[in-house]
Amino acid sequence: MSSTGSWDVIVVGAGHNGLAAAALLAKRGLRVLCLEKNGYVGGMAGTREILSGCRNDVGASLLFPLAKSVAEELELARYGVETIELPIMAVNLNSRESPPAVFYANPLRMALYVLRHFGVGAMLGFVRLMAFCKYPASLMDRFTPRSVPPTLEELLARAPNARRRRQIELAFGGSAMDLVDRFLPDRERHRTLRALVAFAAVQSTYKGPFTPGSALCLVYTFAQGEGGGLMRRVKGGMGALSEALCRSITEKGGELRLRTAVRRILVEDGRACGVEPLAADQAEERRRLVEVRDHARAASSYATGRASRRAPWSRTSTSRRRSSAWSAASGSTRTRSRAWRRSSTAAPTCTSCSSSRGCRSTVRRSST
Repeated sequence: MSSTGSWDVIVVGAGHNGLAAAALLAKRGLRVLCLEKNGYVGGMAGTREILSGCRNDVGASLLFPLAKSVAEELELARYGVETIELPIMAVNLNSRESPPAVFYANPLRMALYVLRHFGVGAMLGFVRLMAFCKYPASLMDRFTPRSVPPTLEELLARAPNARRRRQIELAFGGSAMDLVDRFLPDRERHRTLRALVAFAAVQSTYKGPFTPGSALCLVYTFAQGEGGGLMRRVKGGMGALSEALCRSITEKGGELRLRTAVRRILVEDGRACGVEPLAADQAEERRRLVEVRDHARAASSYATGRASRRAPWSRTSTSRRRSSAWSAASGSTRTRSRAWRRSSTAAPTCTSCSSSRGCRSTVRRSST
């Protein structure tokens, strides 16, 4: 499948980033083809019907602040994207002894809630934390498209005074717990608020709240866009946004093909010139392997859950869980066998020994 004479651009993957890129390129008059291996769009920003009439988000369920100019460039409103304001953005349940932490979108209501349930010290600390984050958040240019963020050295050089320089160093180089300990120091009375703030700092990252640099994640999370608020829901599920981008692509002359896996990108003279789709029989084999993996995970989780209820700390139960998981993955349990017969009449063929009897290498590959 070559782009020459057919397409100006081929986008591999119809996740939200691929769809956004395809929509912008199509808007500029390029002939765009977007290929997606799954039967739905959006990737982790997709919404699937898991039961008849029941749609569920695959991964992301909240839309964090988006620059107004980006939403306008993508024409989200034109293609039907509607957002729902959330009066309550998050709730943290810690223990029976500690009241829940309810994260209100309205700052005044949030402050009053903290005052009522956690005391004056917690309210003042939370207000000061939000105020502390405001200055470094303004330096990020999070909502300024096409801007190149300055380096830390440049930010420190531009700081108006020593206090601001210390604030920048802590916000960009410290840990989230440095801020938590500074503004919410009471480990008992503030424990629920401390947990809420720590989680806000590390969600969707690979850092822990004690990791240097995680304070930056907290500042980034608390940064608010032009419309205010930290997060919204998309009406119809997060996949409605991805589906709107699909409508934008097709209306502008682009094309989207689902269930079209790409084996490799073709390169000539150091430049991409097209893609090689996965052959139909290979795609079918991959589908079967995915089904084997899904059934194996389900049976393994069931077996592991039963074993863990017996004695989660026992070494014997650990080996028993592994044994149960392996037998479930290899198809020796009744549940696993019935599931396989329903999903397919042929077992996947091992690429190492050409066996179709479900050898160890085949099952191991399908369960990873």
